[in-house]
Order: sequence, then structure tokens, then C-alpha cells
Amino acid sequence: MNKEINRKKLALKSSIVEIISQISTVAIAFITKNVFLNSIGIGFVGLNVVIEDILSMLSVAELGFHNAVIFSLYKPIANDDKDSIRSILYVVRKIYIIIGTVIVFLGILISPFLHNII
Repeated sequence: MNKEINRKKLALKSSIVEIISQISTVAIAFITKNVFLNSIGIGFVGLNVVIEDILSMLSVAELGFHNAVIFSLYKPIANDDKDSIRSILYVVRKIYIIIGTVIVFLGILISPFLHNII
């Protein structure tokens, strides 16, 4: 019973921290864009937006995979099953390497055409 209450408290704390993190991220992004616009001009801000969009695409390419990984790690961590944890993290490492390789490859493919996109 005490473990259940403790888990609920930890889940609530985690949710609160995540909400604060999201709000902070939005606020910092807004401030950063305004500072860039006022200090370096519209041309560089446009380049900054392109880079931010590319990073957003990287986030989309991940497809929420980290949520599935976190979910699959709950039981092995709770049971202190180090072999399962190692095997899950090994598979995660391989998948992230594949995702990263595909993104780098696609980035190299579209880089000659980037001036047409911007």
C-alpha cells in the first residue's frame, strides 16, 4: 500500500516537472526568437527557423519511441532484472543508431536542394 502511494506521488511530481519543462521550453523559444530578430536580423532568423524545423523533424522521426522504452523498462527496473534492462537498452541503442543513420543519410540527400527549400 505504501509503495502504491509513493508511486502516485512520484508520478505526480514527474508530471508537474514535465509541465514546467514544457512551459519553460516555450518561453525560452519565444524569448530567443525575439532576441535573434532584434540583434541579428531577419535573414539569420530565417536560417534559425530552418534549423529548428530540422530538429523538430528529428523529434518526429523518433516517433515517441522513448515512451515505449520507458514503459518496457518499468518492470525490469522494479524487479532489479539487470539482464532484461541490458537487453532492452541494447535493442534501443541499435534502433537509435538506425534512426540516426537514416536521418543523416536523408539530410545528405536533400542538402544540395536546401537552397530551393529555403
